[in-house]
Amino acid sequence: MSQNPPRELPQVFFLLFRLHQQIRDQLALTLSASQLTMAQYTTLSLLRGEKLVTVADLARTLPISAQSLGETIKILDEKGFVQKRRLPTDSKRKYIALTEAGRATLSETDALVVEAEQAFLSTLDPQQAALFVASLRNLHKAQQGG
Repeated sequence: MSQNPPRELPQVFFLLFRLHQQIRDQLALTLSASQLTMAQYTTLSLLRGEKLVTVADLARTLPISAQSLGETIKILDEKGFVQKRRLPTDSKRKYIALTEAGRATLSETDALVVEAEQAFLSTLDPQQAALFVASLRNLHKAQQGG
């Protein structure tokens, strides 16, 4: 009686899913020090550049509904981290930009996130950590079609 070779079981997706959950929990804890949610931090990060963007521009980049994004922007506006305005050349659309307070909060929060990332990667030696990050970038780029 011949034995079937052992069937290979899914591993990569399961491990990535579990890691994703752990990272989300750690990131939420890290962001709580700045009193930001993941959606708020992500939105501030996307506004980092000098360019003005519309809510529609942001909605195309984020995996959340336009309604959720609108709520996030409203809260960030109330906190003084973003400002909404219309341009004289385009009175139909509202543009969103970081305020100085938003830039300062983003900079402080970025430092906390970098610390959390370094702690996460500290179980790897520097060469392994660099290879891991490079592999993640390659996988992300490939999944984005580029």
